[in-house]
Amino acid sequence: MKLSEIAPELRGKARWLPRLPLERAWGLRLVRWGTTRARPAAAPDVDVEVTPGWRVYRPREPRSDLTLLWIHGGGLVIGAAVQDDRFCADTARELGITVVSAEYRLAPEARYPAALDDCHAAWTWTREHAADPARVIVGGQSAGGGLAAALVQRLRDAGERPPAQWLFCPMLDDRTTARPPAATSTPGGTGAGTTASTASAGAPTSASNPGRRSSRTTRSPPAART
Repeated sequence: MKLSEIAPELRGKARWLPRLPLERAWGLRLVRWGTTRARPAAAPDVDVEVTPGWRVYRPREPRSDLTLLWIHGGGLVIGAAVQDDRFCADTARELGITVVSAEYRLAPEARYPAALDDCHAAWTWTREHAADPARVIVGGQSAGGGLAAALVQRLRDAGERPPAQWLFCPMLDDRTTARPPAATSTPGGTGAGTTASTASAGAPTSASNPGRRSSRTTRSPPAART
């Protein structure tokens, strides 16, 4: 992506972002390897349980029966639950809630809807083990935010109603995907349609003050009327 295609208010920071060779197979493998080598963050007052499909963060002093299902970012091609270790542990400790961070299969090896199916499996497990199955909310960042929204839409269609979503810079706008320049131009404009809400980079902030980063909490869409 060219710097001119990024929203003006983000260009200053975007200028210094490293260029990852994700279009090359070796670059993709290297970045994935680096993610899996990340050391889990220290989590005082939080017990962390690691399984092949998700990571569970339980505060030693719970203050709510709410549970958060969290979905990590990475453009659907990189990333792992461990990268949000500190955020999930801080959220569990500061809010006194259980956090389940989902793992999911990555593209291009795993085609759609593999990632969404994995998140759905994590949702099912979370509901079965939550203190209150009716109080499980869904959140995520970037690609994870898009998957969270897609999961809630799938659940809505199946008759389930998660009480809320917690989305950080979610990938919702298809104008920001990789495609020829002519297809990305918005009517009457010259850019690729990238906005501050969809191009924000970096890990989410502490749960005690999520407003410092482009984030939003939304209620689930109403069930479709027949």
